[in-house]
Amino acid sequence: LKPFTFRCTLHPSAFRSAAMELARSGLPGANGTPGFPILLGAPKPQFTPMRLSDLRHQIEGLLAPLRAHACLLWVGLPILAVMQMAVPAFRPSCDSGFSDWSLLVLSAVVGHRLWMESKAWYAAKALASGPELLVMRTYGVLGARWWLVCVGLLEDLNLFNDITFPLLAFQCHATGTPQWASSWSAVPAVGQYVAAALMHLRFWGASELIVLALGLASLPRLASLFNASPAELATCNVTATGGQDQRLSGATLVTLAAHAEAAGTPAVARLCAEIGLQRRWVFDAKEDIGGAVGRERARESVIFGKAPRESLAEHELRDEELQRKVDSAGAAHICAVLVGKILVGSILQLILQACYFELAFDDLGGEAKVKLAARIALAAVYLAARTRATAFKPGAVGFAVSALSWAITVWAGLKVCYGFACPGHVWDAVGGCASAPA
Repeated sequence: LKPFTFRCTLHPSAFRSAAMELARSGLPGANGTPGFPILLGAPKPQFTPMRLSDLRHQIEGLLAPLRAHACLLWVGLPILAVMQMAVPAFRPSCDSGFSDWSLLVLSAVVGHRLWMESKAWYAAKALASGPELLVMRTYGVLGARWWLVCVGLLEDLNLFNDITFPLLAFQCHATGTPQWASSWSAVPAVGQYVAAALMHLRFWGASELIVLALGLASLPRLASLFNASPAELATCNVTATGGQDQRLSGATLVTLAAHAEAAGTPAVARLCAEIGLQRRWVFDAKEDIGGAVGRERARESVIFGKAPRESLAEHELRDEELQRKVDSAGAAHICAVLVGKILVGSILQLILQACYFELAFDDLGGEAKVKLAARIALAAVYLAARTRATAFKPGAVGFAVSALSWAITVWAGLKVCYGFACPGHVWDAVGGCASAPA
């Protein structure tokens, strides 16, 4: 046989950065020991086993900024909403919409967010080893940080929009609610009941119910964040490598990713999740079933039809139990994102705000219309970007939610555009421009 040559092209700067990273960290040796540098003349890496006290300190450094920002989001923003109704200078009006003074408080929230997320990012990064950071840098995980920071900023602004929208709907509900309720009367079977409920709830009541549903959906994750014990996380899920190194398991890191999502920091959540995904592959010799020799014999049995292909899984030299724990934690994580942040936190509110924009068009002043349209556009951009800001594959359900998100985003944009263009300021996806229902 002729020798086979594999050739690849690597940019010199990428090669230098990878070479320097490997020179600093070295290749891992047997049983996860630090190994040795691969470059001649590189300094020998100093390996110090991580103690449980150091691990607890790192976890505490990660949880503290997450708790601080979660407290600001779920306590500070509702207080700001109440203050807008109590203080006349902050109160929204039908002519000018939301008060400009509220933007000053919102800018403080954004500044606090950037500060806390930076602290949490470096605390989470300290949990990763050198080779893990090299892999994430190669695949662009670390480079995607600033895009995810922008998604987090949109999330804060979208939450502020959701909490304060009922205030505008409460101030300007002169004609919008009756028109909205009458449009539901034509729906078979449930239309009359929905119309009667909407006449009692009105726009602001329905929006407030969605905000309460969002809070209830986020309550379990917030309770888990504030009840998390660094000592418990550092001791119950430690993977001991050769009796020297102690690391957090993949399932624990996915749990930390869920805590970061509860605090509204998708960049930190993505980083923790990616580290956890790398640590789901844990070597297991499986000497009781023959080890590597038994694996090759199982493959021969599958090739010659003596055993089903599914039997190969139990002969793979990895810990399937730890892998299942990581996959299960990842499934719960992506479910919380799809239901809590996308379905309840974005889609329902976006539908409600787009309908309100059309039906209350004549009651709102020019400035209020522009501000509300900008808020709807902000919510649509966040909804379109949020479905991609996760490390886990959402599967068929995630694909359906993503398709629904894009459809609602396009629909809301058309509602706003035709709200200005249509004579009656009402647009339907089937019939086009229509008169506002009487």
